[in-house]
Amino acid sequence: MFALFRHLQDHPGTEVHALLHMKRKTSAHGFGEDVIIEQAEAMGIPLCIQTVGPDGYEAAFKGALEHFKAEGVFTGLFGDIYLEEHKVWVERVCSEVGVRPLFPLWGETTPDLIKDFVSSGFKTLVVAMRSDLKPDVFLGRVIDEKFINEFGQLSDVDLCGEHGEYHTYVFDGPLFRRPATYAMGEIYEEKKHRILPIHAKQ
Repeated sequence: MFALFRHLQDHPGTEVHALLHMKRKTSAHGFGEDVIIEQAEAMGIPLCIQTVGPDGYEAAFKGALEHFKAEGVFTGLFGDIYLEEHKVWVERVCSEVGVRPLFPLWGETTPDLIKDFVSSGFKTLVVAMRSDLKPDVFLGRVIDEKFINEFGQLSDVDLCGEHGEYHTYVFDGPLFRRPATYAMGEIYEEKKHRILPIHAKQ
């Protein structure tokens, strides 16, 4: 999301062909396909949903890239910040398919990045938090300056959640034509995370 925003700031007039959602059997981080669809509709950007089948994630991802190539798209934007292993994987897979990957956020410091994200006007809801990081304090909050200051007081955490400290759902900001709507469910625990499930409002 923020990678797209940064790229459009640096390259105004760039045509955004589509957003890509990799669909797994189980919903990730407390939300499923319905809120992803709602998010894309709120942004006014077409959404491509690629199902991860028995051949695995990489095969499905390559299939999505081949689909985009057939539609004349040869460049993809990725939000990697500093996790080298994942960036190398993206670069390898894209190279094998013939797509150019761009990383607008690469190498930035996460404290500066999260502050810039908030000051740019994006609004994002915390929907999952590691169980050992005071989820009762942070879960269900919209990330703002107060959240950043409080979360930053915990030891050994990345402010952007790059190591799975938390996960969010972006529902409004400069890229949106209108806020994405959602409804919150009951908090539950799963795989050492507290999860706040959300669903698209009917």
